[in-house]
Parts: sequence; structure tokens; C-alpha cells
Amino acid sequence: MGAFVCSRGFSPVSSLIFSLLVVMLGTESAHAQLILNEIYYDHPGSDAGYEFVEMINVGAASVLLSRVALDFHNGTGDEWTTLWQGSQGEIPPGALFLLGGEAVVPLPDVVVSFLLQNGPDALRITVDGVTGDAVGYGGLDDPAWAETRSAPVSAPGESIARYPDGRDTDDNGADFIVMIPTPGRLNRPRRDAAIELIPPSLARDARPVSGIETIHFAVHNSGSETIVAGTMVGVRDSTLVGVTEGVGVRVEAALAPGERWLDEVDIHLNDGYHWLELLIASGDDERSHNDTLRVVRRVGDPGLLVSEVLSDPPGDCPEFVELYNAGPADIELRGFGIRDRTHKPSIVTVESVVVYRRGFVVLTADRDALIRWFPRASLESVVSVAGAWPSLNHTGTPVADSVVVLDREKLVISSAGYPALPGNVSGRSLERVDLYSPAGDPVWLVTDDPDGATPGRAGSRVLFSPAPSGVMRARPNPFSPFRGETLQISITPPAGTGRATASVFDPMGRRVAELGSATAFPAVFVWDGMDRAGLPVLPGLFVVACELFDTDGRRREVMKVVVGCVEKDS
Repeated sequence: MGAFVCSRGFSPVSSLIFSLLVVMLGTESAHAQLILNEIYYDHPGSDAGYEFVEMINVGAASVLLSRVALDFHNGTGDEWTTLWQGSQGEIPPGALFLLGGEAVVPLPDVVVSFLLQNGPDALRITVDGVTGDAVGYGGLDDPAWAETRSAPVSAPGESIARYPDGRDTDDNGADFIVMIPTPGRLNRPRRDAAIELIPPSLARDARPVSGIETIHFAVHNSGSETIVAGTMVGVRDSTLVGVTEGVGVRVEAALAPGERWLDEVDIHLNDGYHWLELLIASGDDERSHNDTLRVVRRVGDPGLLVSEVLSDPPGDCPEFVELYNAGPADIELRGFGIRDRTHKPSIVTVESVVVYRRGFVVLTADRDALIRWFPRASLESVVSVAGAWPSLNHTGTPVADSVVVLDREKLVISSAGYPALPGNVSGRSLERVDLYSPAGDPVWLVTDDPDGATPGRAGSRVLFSPAPSGVMRARPNPFSPFRGETLQISITPPAGTGRATASVFDPMGRRVAELGSATAFPAVFVWDGMDRAGLPVLPGLFVVACELFDTDGRRREVMKVVVGCVEKDS
């Protein structure tokens, strides 16, 4: 430009006027072409070192940094404070320029230890002292400081960013979105293949038996350029014994920006825990945070059961939940959680606590207090939970409350709803009858133990194993409802049974009581010795009959057992 001016033979005065015009035009252009592209002002915890401000040059010419300053307005008053003044260097056309703390990754172009506030506040760029772009954030909607409307409010760990990059309609509310921070990178990348889980697949789940798991997923083109066909999605399966790789699928079609490819992959899962990763193999992908899909699976039933609940304790006795290990191996409870029906889980223990095979452990808020109330409980079996105790309800219908135990992966490992205590009962526990891995809802009875509960030991009416297939059992037989005993009927019908109903008949064939129905097996029915009118039956012999129905509702057979009902002193 200088040589061109001299060749025109301008006078010194003309040359001065032309030079001023060039400076003015250049300054006006710089005002319009340098804008704020992304702002990160609220880091989780301390903000120091993590905040950043990103600019972008949307013009056709470079901008000298010596002409640029970044100003801050704290939402009150009418002043701007300069946070940073540029010195040497320039921002080329289309380039990003990052100012930020020393903890920002990647390291900013210029490390600046400014402390932004969370709003309502504003930032602006000035060029040669003249206001250029301005952004109000954190709810600052005053048009004196924001362009039309404030940018949306971000949560800790999120940034506000122009989307797409460089878009400027002079409306902060329209131009900015909340997103995962991308310091020094385009907010909308050119090449970005993202993978996501789609229904019916879940990120965390448990399945009862080993077998083929079908993982449903989608590959989404979140960038501005087409993803070519042939992009691979590989699968890693990490277990407690090693890592398996080599399974994968291929995206068979090119994906235009915004398009998705739906696919699935089959993985064989054995018993145990599996940490699955589905990874997009694309060397030119500009975003790594969305390239991996993580899925957790637990295969098999560990057999940990809620076996006793004291939800209405006497005096200053604390509530407790007893667990029984009906599984094939010892279970380490470190890192497990416990909750009731509605509250968040609390940590069971941060120490090593093992529920041995065929053993019990008792969880409570106050171990010492529980031992004082139940001195027969072993010290080794009682544990004070590390988190807040999930206060248990003892009234309500049909379920008073639920106890849910979660493993270290936050997967439900045991869940049991229990009924309300009868109106005339307090200070006694509910004991679970069926202490084996259940197919249906557990069966509960109010304890008949003289202590009012049996923490750490089996109750008198426990069934540790189901009846064999095709067999019906009743115990105790005979039983005496006059001594507070109940009859437990255990049944495992033949394969193909869809429903079973249990009833009690007298020797004349008259129906005395109806004990309910079951659709999951093995099943347990309970009879308290009362007839259908709620009155105690007379001592004598009775027949308990279970009618079995096919899955299509057709009656297939009747299983029977004769029981004796005896008087109190018999």
C-alpha cells in the first residue's frame, strides 16, 4: 500500500489524510471482525486457573493484538474494567485466540489470571479503545451491557459458546448456547462422530444369566463436514479377569452433518461384571469426549437377600436391616449402598465387610445400641452404616416401604418391599420366609421370637431352599395357630406353569381359606389358621390344594398336601 500511494505522487498533506482514512477504515473493520466466541466463568469448586475467554476473527484480515483489550462489567454501576490489554502478535483470519488460566487445557495463547464472576456480568472487546463485541451473561439482560438479550445461564463446568462459531446477530440470547467447554477449539467441529446409546439398551443394567447381549447404539455426525462410509466402531470388554477386543461393526453409509446411523452389536457375556466400551475409530475426529460409549453389566444373581427388617423398634432401639447371602460365594460389601423406597442411597461401609456364604450381616445406624437390645446378636455380624440411615416406614398399604441394596456399580443387587405391621403389633421385626434367590415377591411374617427380632440369625420359620420341581411342601405340619404358628406352603410346579392358586379345604371338600396366587416360581403361601370370615378354624385335618394353570390359562393339574391343625397344648 505504501508503494502504491507514493506512485500517485500525493502531496504530504494528501498522504496524511489518506493514512488517517486507512487507519479509520481498518479500525472499523477490526471492530466488526473480532468477537467473543466462548466464555467459561464457573468451574466446579474454585474457579482460579480454569476460567477462559475465547475470541474468533471472522474477518478477512489479521487483527493486531496491540489494538485489542478485554473489558469486564460486574453487573452494577456504569463502569468497565480492563482485564487484559494485548501487546505483540496478531490474530489471523478465521483463527481462535484463547485467554485463560494456567489450568486450562490446552494452555491458552496468553495466560491471564483474571477472576470472572458468575453473573449477572458482561465482557466486551475494544479495538483502539472503541467498543466492539459485547456479551452479557449470568442473567444480565440490560441492553446497555448485553446485545439485545443475555446469553443463557450455564451451570458449573459448562461454558457459553456461539453456535455455530462466529455467528453474531447482535442478540446474545440467540447466538450463544450452553455446552461442554472447548477452549481453543471450534464449538461446532468440522469432523466429529459421536456415539450414543439408544433404547432399549441401558447404560447400567443387570441380567440374571449369561448369554448374548445386544447393545443398540447410534453414530451421530455432530460436525460440519460429511463422515465417510466405513468408519469403524470397536468393542472392548473389560472384566475382572481381563480385556477382550476384536468385536466391531462398520458404519456402512456416509453421514451428512446432523445425520445418524443406527446399529447394534452382539456381545456374549459370562457371569460376573463387564465394563464395555464402544469406541469410534476415526483418526481425524476433532472431539474425543463423545467417541466412547461406556456400558456396565452384571451377569448372574449374587444371591444377597433382605432377610429381616425392624422398622418399628421399641424404645431407643435403632432400626435395622438384615441381609442373608444365599449365593454361591462370599460377598464383599465395601462401597455398597442402601436406601429406602424414595431416598438416595447411603454408603453401607467404607471398610471391608464380608457376608459369608449362608451367613447374615445386620445394618443399622447405631451398632452398639442394637447390641444392647439384642445381646444374642454376634458382634461380627452387626455393622453401622457409613452414611445416613434410610428411615424406614412401618405403615402403609400394600407395601409399607422397600429396602434396596446397590452394589459398587450402583446396580440393584437386592430389593424387597415389606408389608405394614398389623395394627396391634409394635416393636417386632418382619422376617422373610423364603431365603433363597426368589422368582417373585418375598413372603414376610412377624417374628415369633421372644426377643422380638433375630438379628444375625435365622428365624424359626425360614425356608432355606425351595421345594424340588413338581413337589409341594408344608411346614410345620402339624401346626398350631393357637400358639401363634403359621403354615408355610412351598411349591415348585412343573415347567410350563403360568399361574398357581392355593386354597384350604376341610375333609368335606368345603373351601375354608384362599391363600392367593403366584405367577413366578418357586413360590411360598402362608396360612395363619383363619377361615374366609377371619375366624380361627377348629382343630383337625385340612387339605391345601394348589391349582396349576398353563401360560394360556388352561387348568393343568392340582397339587395337594394334607396338614394338621392342632390345639395349643397338643
